[in-house]
Amino acid sequence: MKPAALLVLMLCLLAAPGAAQGQDAGTAAPHDEERASEVQYGVGLRFRGLFVPRSAFEYFVEVAPSGVAQPEVGLEVIRRKGRFETALALAWAPLSPKDGVWLDEPDHNPSLVEFDGFAWLSLDLTGVWAYPFDEYLALRYGMGIGVGVLLGTVRETDYECPDGRIDVRVCRQSPTAEDVRKRIDMPPVVPVVNAVLGLRYAPSPQVAFNFDGGLQTAFFAGLSVDIFFK
Repeated sequence: MKPAALLVLMLCLLAAPGAAQGQDAGTAAPHDEERASEVQYGVGLRFRGLFVPRSAFEYFVEVAPSGVAQPEVGLEVIRRKGRFETALALAWAPLSPKDGVWLDEPDHNPSLVEFDGFAWLSLDLTGVWAYPFDEYLALRYGMGIGVGVLLGTVRETDYECPDGRIDVRVCRQSPTAEDVRKRIDMPPVVPVVNAVLGLRYAPSPQVAFNFDGGLQTAFFAGLSVDIFFK
């Protein structure tokens, strides 16, 4: 074979894989675009811990006996298109701090406050974007809004505390108490404001595990499992 012919043959052989890859890329691009525009629906189960620090209550009262640290469980219906998801969630969580003596800031009168089944049933809508690091791992971030229906009752009793010690172990019911286990009026609903930041691990396109933290009116951290349908 002549050197010129051999050179042409080698160039053709070297170009063949590149041409094949280019053809694959050309055919893959429409497929990727189609998949990115495809709408998927799914369901999710989420478990969260809700946290309100004691110091947050003490912005509104002089002394609070504790903060809130309670579990939440919720169900989600999810719509996903490309890297964006919309989740409609129904969740329930107890919201009770510890029963104890609270000191009201305006009049400095201590009261025993008792929580009986105090909880919320919340409904919220959240939009979440995903920034993929690789095929399986992505950063999640989003915001949402909703409402929480308050359940249960909160009751107060007028108390006296010796030497200004606000402690349920030493405080006693006031002998002149006007309010004894009086029900405190609470708003029927409260706003739910969501801000989500976390990681998504998706071992397959139909399953995702989300590790999130952020704000759900209270602070939260938790795990959710999503299952999508083809």
